[in-house]
Amino acid sequence: MDIYFLYAATCLRNQFNKESLVWKAGMAQWSKAGEVEELATVFQAMPPIPGADGSGMPQ
Repeated sequence: MDIYFLYAATCLRNQFNKESLVWKAGMAQWSKAGEVEELATVFQAMPPIPGADGSGMPQ
């Protein structure tokens, strides 16, 4: 597993998104996370979190 560094100014309020700048050893420059092939699965559509709509957790 590669280790990526996050540019703090693009990760406001502890949020990581496809616009966040990332870098790892071997990269020529910082890149948007959404443009890094290895991170592509992080930004795939996910199902809604149970209870996020205020209806409570499923039982």
